[in-house]
Amino acid sequence: MPVDPDLRPLLEEAERSASDSYRVIGPARARQVVADQMRVFESRADPPSEVESFDTTLPGDAGPVPVRLYTAKAPPPRPGIVFMHGGGWTYGSIATHDGIVGRLAARAGATVVSVGYRLSPEAPFPRALNDTVAAVRWTAERSDELGVDPRRLAVAGDSAGGNLAIACALRLRDDGGPQLAAQLAFYPQLDATLSQPSVMELAEGYMLDRDTILWGIEQYVADDSLRSEPLVSPLHADDLAGMPAALVVTGEYDPLRDEGEAYARRLRDCGVLVTHTSEPGLLHGFLGFTGVSRACKRAEQRAFAAAAALLAEDRS
Repeated sequence: MPVDPDLRPLLEEAERSASDSYRVIGPARARQVVADQMRVFESRADPPSEVESFDTTLPGDAGPVPVRLYTAKAPPPRPGIVFMHGGGWTYGSIATHDGIVGRLAARAGATVVSVGYRLSPEAPFPRALNDTVAAVRWTAERSDELGVDPRRLAVAGDSAGGNLAIACALRLRDDGGPQLAAQLAFYPQLDATLSQPSVMELAEGYMLDRDTILWGIEQYVADDSLRSEPLVSPLHADDLAGMPAALVVTGEYDPLRDEGEAYARRLRDCGVLVTHTSEPGLLHGFLGFTGVSRACKRAEQRAFAAAAALLAEDRS
């Protein structure tokens, strides 16, 4: 189907500002641009309801890692979700995803730990992944204190955050835990070799272009010989057996679409329970556009309902 008409103005604005690519303006300016854009988008979105939040830190391998804890007004023990924001490993923050994570916590009746992991190029691979693993282990160790059911602990993320969530699940599987109940990946970035067809098919004209994707990869993994490593590109993992149940959500007009869909197929082939939803007419980053697009709002509601179902107490 065609691109959602509510998103057409965003594409037109992106075309007008194409000369201000992140490659040209650099990481610091890109972070400010994204923060400003998300502030505007979220000002039009439904605010999270029945959720409390506060900021704290947890210990990481290079010092404290900032996190924001969201607690749904649901009786404990609740599902626990460790969430990593998107942004090509280079931009985005706890603040840019505040509304998205709050709505996820409310819909899933969960405690969500949103991780302010270190950004590239200042902190390249595997720094962000190390922060992610530290956050999951911290959450598991404090499940009683946080009111979290340790049997219903999940990792989650959008775009590059989905990459970190899935890479974390791979590492925890191979390192012996803590055991995860689910991985929740929203339009995840899973192939840093850029070898999936949709990256070329949708290389320009759909908000996220191929050069921006490549630029983010270059910031995170400067050594291109590492880009097929499973913890960088989980789609290239030799074996996905033993991974937690998965929710994978993709968009029709997302250049990362094919890697998410291929990952869902590979999980199924390895006997992993998978819920895969492909959202017609939508662009990369659609969780951030719920305030300007009715279709994006409905897609978010479906995605978060599916996450809630995957973490339901009766399923576990």
